[in-house]
Amino acid sequence: MKLIDLIINLQKLMVIDPMNGNLDVVFSIDDEGNGYEEIYFDPALGTYDKEEKEFHSVDDFEEDDEIPTVNAVCIN
Repeated sequence: MKLIDLIINLQKLMVIDPMNGNLDVVFSIDDEGNGYEEIYFDPALGTYDKEEKEFHSVDDFEEDDEIPTVNAVCIN
């Protein structure tokens, strides 16, 4: 999913009922829905390695480090 798709879908929920903005936000711990957890952290920009399944926030890098191209937003 692209960030714009997520934003559009969230905006639709707000149009349906602005009170939806007060709902808790949760995520599924796996693709089978075997558990759910709340989202606690602010979204972070960074790099995601699909092969290694690793995410590194731009905040993880030191000021002198060369930051790889940002390609993802982490929501938790």
